[in-house]
Amino acid sequence: MATAKQADAPQVETTSDEIVNTVVDTEASVAPRRFFTIPGRDPFDEIEWELRHAHIPGKDGPAFEQRDVEFPKFWSQTATNIVAQKYFRGRMSSPERERSVKQMVGR
Repeated sequence: MATAKQADAPQVETTSDEIVNTVVDTEASVAPRRFFTIPGRDPFDEIEWELRHAHIPGKDGPAFEQRDVEFPKFWSQTATNIVAQKYFRGRMSSPERERSVKQMVGR
């Protein structure tokens, strides 16, 4: 347990030198640099896409089903089912329902 003398002691060292931040270049920015994409090329064009059916079976018929959804070719069917069910926006019967990962990523 700390004594009264220890409790009164300063916990942080203080110095008499003042720290000053100096701006070197007022035109410099902190913008992110391009790393994974190529300038002038749409990143979506770099991926092979395909139409699939998302289907999650249930006890008395499908628990979820959406036909003709667009997904990257390298995604698994499980990923397709989960993303279409959980992350696509819009009511199933409406034309506003998302049908592509491109729409989901773009929002």
